[in-house]
Amino acid sequence: MRRFFCCLLLALLAMPALAAFDVGELMGELARHRGGRAKFVEKKTISLLDKPLVSTGEMSYSAPGRLEKRTLTPENVGEKQFLRVELQTFFRLPRSNGLLFPIRCYLCALQDITAVPKWGRRLHRVLRDLPDDLATYKGFLVNKPMSKILSLKSFRE
Repeated sequence: MRRFFCCLLLALLAMPALAAFDVGELMGELARHRGGRAKFVEKKTISLLDKPLVSTGEMSYSAPGRLEKRTLTPENVGEKQFLRVELQTFFRLPRSNGLLFPIRCYLCALQDITAVPKWGRRLHRVLRDLPDDLATYKGFLVNKPMSKILSLKSFRE
């Protein structure tokens, strides 16, 4: 069964090059099995880049139709997981009485946040107390344990 699952995952990765690819048929075939996991290495060649873009990780399938590709690992979560913060302000312009609502976004890799011990400790407290429903909404729940480990490094420094 593991061999069959690995073959299906390989077919999934190779299929975008074929014109007759049908995702419905693949998911139908996968639905006949309970599930499984496989590691993958994917190379994409993009004309704007000098070398291929390599992505590694794990694919998992659980019946009846959930196929998931994860590229984050405890080793690379610091460079691939980002924190996005928005600073929103509201101003009334004095002469025209108009309203101004600028939004400034900040994006920072977790490894950069944990490089400052005080920020890393704060990140750890936020992750520890973050409710699972909010973490799910933000798309962060599956990576929460890895990010907690990264933020713990700030306590050791």
